[in-house]
Amino acid sequence: SASCPSSEAADGAGQGAVQAEASAQPVDRSRRVRLEFFRRRDCGDCERAAALLGELREIYPNLEVIEYAIESPEGYRRNEVLCNRYQVPTAQRRKAPALFAEAGCLLGSEISALPLRDLLDASLELSARTPEGQTGAGAAQGPAPLEPSAASPAEGARMAATTEAEAEGVERAHFIEQLVSYGVFALGGVVLLLVVVRLLLRRRDETDDSDR
Repeated sequence: SASCPSSEAADGAGQGAVQAEASAQPVDRSRRVRLEFFRRRDCGDCERAAALLGELREIYPNLEVIEYAIESPEGYRRNEVLCNRYQVPTAQRRKAPALFAEAGCLLGSEISALPLRDLLDASLELSARTPEGQTGAGAAQGPAPLEPSAASPAEGARMAATTEAEAEGVERAHFIEQLVSYGVFALGGVVLLLVVVRLLLRRRDETDDSDR
Protein backbone atom coordinates (compact mmCIF):
# COMPACT_ATOMS: atom_id res chain seq x y z
CA SER A 1 0.00 0.00 0.00
CA ALA A 2 1.03 3.62 -0.43
CA SER A 3 3.14 5.07 2.38
CA CYS A 4 1.44 8.45 2.16
CA PRO A 5 -2.14 9.07 3.27
CA SER A 6 -4.63 10.60 0.88
CA SER A 7 -5.62 14.24 1.21
CA GLU A 8 -8.64 13.04 3.16
CA ALA A 9 -6.56 10.69 5.30
CA ALA A 10 -4.16 13.52 6.07
CA ASP A 11 -7.12 15.31 7.63
CA GLY A 12 -7.96 12.33 9.84
CA ALA A 13 -9.32 9.46 7.72
CA GLY A 14 -7.25 6.26 7.44
CA GLN A 15 -5.58 5.06 4.26
CA GLY A 16 -7.23 1.65 4.72
CA ALA A 17 -10.67 3.24 4.70
CA VAL A 18 -9.91 4.97 1.42
CA GLN A 19 -8.74 1.77 -0.27
CA ALA A 20 -11.67 -0.22 1.16
CA GLU A 21 -14.15 2.25 -0.24
CA ALA A 22 -12.34 2.27 -3.60
CA SER A 23 -12.63 -1.51 -3.84
CA ALA A 24 -16.31 -1.60 -2.82
CA GLN A 25 -17.44 -0.81 -6.36
CA PRO A 26 -15.91 -1.13 -9.84
CA VAL A 27 -13.49 1.64 -10.75
CA ASP A 28 -13.84 3.39 -14.09
CA ARG A 29 -10.25 3.20 -15.29
CA SER A 30 -11.04 5.13 -18.45
CA ARG A 31 -11.23 8.35 -16.42
CA ARG A 32 -8.36 10.79 -16.26
CA VAL A 33 -5.95 10.17 -13.38
CA ARG A 34 -2.79 12.13 -12.66
CA LEU A 35 0.56 11.14 -11.20
CA GLU A 36 3.50 13.38 -10.35
CA PHE A 37 6.73 11.47 -10.95
CA PHE A 38 10.01 12.57 -9.39
CA ARG A 39 13.16 11.07 -10.88
CA ARG A 40 16.87 11.77 -11.09
CA ARG A 41 19.57 11.22 -13.67
CA ASP A 42 21.45 7.92 -13.82
CA CYS A 43 18.82 6.22 -11.64
CA GLY A 44 18.01 2.62 -12.54
CA ASP A 45 15.01 2.49 -10.21
CA CYS A 46 13.64 5.63 -11.89
CA GLU A 47 13.95 3.99 -15.30
CA ARG A 48 12.10 0.91 -14.06
CA ALA A 49 9.33 3.10 -12.59
CA ALA A 50 9.01 4.93 -15.92
CA ALA A 51 8.74 1.62 -17.78
CA LEU A 52 6.05 0.44 -15.36
CA LEU A 53 4.05 3.60 -15.96
CA GLY A 54 4.26 2.97 -19.69
CA GLU A 55 2.86 -0.53 -19.24
CA LEU A 56 0.01 0.73 -17.05
CA ARG A 57 -1.21 3.04 -19.81
CA GLU A 58 -2.87 -0.02 -21.34
CA ILE A 59 -5.07 -0.28 -18.23
CA TYR A 60 -5.37 3.46 -17.57
CA PRO A 61 -5.59 5.04 -21.06
CA ASN A 62 -5.99 8.55 -19.62
CA LEU A 63 -3.09 8.32 -17.19
CA GLU A 64 -1.38 11.71 -17.05
CA VAL A 65 2.20 11.67 -15.77
CA ILE A 66 3.95 14.91 -14.86
CA GLU A 67 7.69 14.41 -14.48
CA TYR A 68 10.11 16.45 -12.38
CA ALA A 69 13.87 16.24 -12.02
CA ILE A 70 14.31 16.05 -8.26
CA GLU A 71 17.58 18.00 -8.57
CA SER A 72 15.90 20.99 -10.23
CA PRO A 73 14.55 23.96 -8.21
CA GLU A 74 11.05 23.27 -9.56
CA GLY A 75 11.25 19.58 -8.63
CA TYR A 76 12.70 20.37 -5.21
CA ARG A 77 9.94 22.86 -4.48
CA ARG A 78 7.07 20.68 -5.73
CA ASN A 79 8.35 17.58 -3.93
CA GLU A 80 8.58 19.44 -0.64
CA VAL A 81 5.07 20.86 -1.00
CA LEU A 82 3.63 17.41 -1.69
CA CYS A 83 5.64 15.82 1.12
CA ASN A 84 4.25 18.42 3.51
CA ARG A 85 0.72 17.79 2.27
CA TYR A 86 0.99 14.01 2.63
CA GLN A 87 3.09 14.09 5.83
CA VAL A 88 6.09 12.24 4.41
CA PRO A 89 8.84 11.71 7.04
CA THR A 90 11.81 14.02 6.65
CA ALA A 91 14.21 11.15 5.94
CA GLN A 92 12.15 10.09 2.89
CA ARG A 93 11.84 13.51 1.26
CA ARG A 94 13.58 14.65 -1.93
CA LYS A 95 14.27 11.05 -2.94
CA ALA A 96 13.70 9.39 -6.30
CA PRO A 97 11.83 7.65 -7.66
CA ALA A 98 8.69 8.98 -6.01
CA LEU A 99 5.09 8.93 -7.28
CA PHE A 100 2.33 11.16 -5.92
CA ALA A 101 -1.36 10.83 -6.73
CA GLU A 102 -4.54 12.11 -5.15
CA ALA A 103 -4.86 9.06 -2.86
CA GLY A 104 -1.28 9.11 -1.59
CA CYS A 105 2.20 8.26 -2.79
CA LEU A 106 4.74 5.52 -3.36
CA LEU A 107 8.43 6.01 -2.62
CA GLY A 108 11.49 4.11 -3.80
CA SER A 109 11.20 0.35 -3.39
CA GLU A 110 7.44 0.63 -2.74
CA ILE A 111 6.91 1.26 -6.45
CA SER A 112 5.71 -1.94 -8.12
CA ALA A 113 2.75 -2.97 -10.28
CA LEU A 114 0.18 -3.97 -7.64
CA PRO A 115 0.68 -1.09 -5.17
CA LEU A 116 0.67 1.36 -8.06
CA ARG A 117 -2.61 -0.01 -9.41
CA ASP A 118 -4.11 0.23 -5.91
CA LEU A 119 -2.96 3.85 -5.69
CA LEU A 120 -4.40 4.73 -9.10
CA ASP A 121 -7.72 3.01 -8.36
CA ALA A 122 -8.04 4.80 -5.02
CA SER A 123 -7.22 8.11 -6.73
CA LEU A 124 -9.88 7.50 -9.38
CA GLU A 125 -12.41 6.79 -6.65
CA LEU A 126 -11.54 10.02 -4.87
CA SER A 127 -11.69 12.08 -8.06
CA ALA A 128 -15.10 10.60 -8.91
CA ARG A 129 -16.64 12.15 -5.81
CA THR A 130 -18.50 15.37 -6.52
CA PRO A 131 -20.67 17.66 -4.38
CA GLU A 132 -24.29 16.54 -4.28
CA GLY A 133 -26.26 17.92 -7.19
CA GLN A 134 -23.25 18.89 -9.28
CA THR A 135 -23.64 18.18 -12.99
CA GLY A 136 -21.87 18.90 -16.25
CA ALA A 137 -18.14 18.99 -16.90
CA GLY A 138 -17.29 19.36 -13.22
CA ALA A 139 -19.14 16.15 -12.39
CA ALA A 140 -17.34 14.29 -15.17
CA GLN A 141 -13.88 15.35 -14.04
CA GLY A 142 -14.30 15.52 -10.26
CA PRO A 143 -12.04 17.65 -8.07
CA ALA A 144 -8.64 18.70 -9.39
CA PRO A 145 -6.05 15.95 -8.82
CA LEU A 146 -3.78 16.40 -5.81
CA GLU A 147 -5.55 19.56 -4.76
CA PRO A 148 -7.73 19.20 -1.63
CA SER A 149 -11.21 20.63 -2.12
CA ALA A 150 -12.31 23.58 0.04
CA ALA A 151 -15.59 23.65 1.92
CA SER A 152 -15.95 27.43 1.46
CA PRO A 153 -14.25 30.38 -0.29
CA ALA A 154 -12.63 31.33 3.01
CA GLU A 155 -11.26 27.81 3.41
CA GLY A 156 -10.03 27.88 -0.18
CA ALA A 157 -8.19 31.14 0.48
CA ARG A 158 -6.64 29.67 3.63
CA MET A 159 -5.48 26.58 1.74
CA ALA A 160 -4.02 28.69 -1.06
CA ALA A 161 -2.15 30.83 1.47
CA THR A 162 -0.83 27.70 3.20
CA THR A 163 0.43 26.26 -0.08
CA GLU A 164 2.10 29.56 -0.98
CA ALA A 165 3.72 29.74 2.45
CA GLU A 166 4.99 26.17 2.02
CA ALA A 167 6.42 27.05 -1.38
CA GLU A 168 8.15 30.16 -0.02
CA GLY A 169 9.64 28.13 2.83
CA VAL A 170 10.94 25.57 0.35
CA GLU A 171 12.47 28.30 -1.81
CA ARG A 172 14.27 29.75 1.21
CA ALA A 173 15.55 26.34 2.26
CA HIS A 174 16.77 25.60 -1.27
CA PHE A 175 18.49 29.01 -1.46
CA ILE A 176 20.25 28.38 1.86
CA GLU A 177 21.38 24.94 0.70
CA GLN A 178 22.77 26.46 -2.48
CA LEU A 179 24.64 29.12 -0.50
CA VAL A 180 26.12 26.46 1.77
CA SER A 181 27.17 24.28 -1.17
CA TYR A 182 28.68 27.27 -3.00
CA GLY A 183 30.45 28.30 0.21
CA VAL A 184 31.97 24.85 0.63
CA PHE A 185 33.02 24.86 -3.02
CA ALA A 186 34.56 28.33 -2.70
CA LEU A 187 36.39 27.36 0.49
CA GLY A 188 37.74 24.27 -1.25
CA GLY A 189 38.96 26.45 -4.11
CA VAL A 190 40.75 28.81 -1.72
CA VAL A 191 42.44 25.91 0.07
CA LEU A 192 43.55 24.44 -3.25
CA LEU A 193 44.92 27.80 -4.36
CA LEU A 194 46.89 28.17 -1.12
CA VAL A 195 48.35 24.69 -1.56
CA VAL A 196 49.42 25.50 -5.13
CA VAL A 197 50.99 28.80 -4.07
CA ARG A 198 52.83 27.08 -1.25
CA LEU A 199 54.20 24.44 -3.62
CA LEU A 200 55.34 27.11 -6.08
CA LEU A 201 57.08 29.05 -3.32
CA ARG A 202 58.79 25.91 -2.09
CA ARG A 203 59.94 25.09 -5.62
CA ARG A 204 61.29 28.63 -6.03
CA ASP A 205 63.18 28.36 -2.77
CA GLU A 206 64.64 25.01 -3.82
CA THR A 207 65.70 26.53 -7.16
CA ASP A 208 67.39 29.47 -5.40
CA ASP A 209 69.25 27.11 -3.08
CA SER A 210 70.50 25.04 -6.00
CA ASP A 211 71.74 28.18 -7.82
CA ARG A 212 73.79 29.11 -4.81
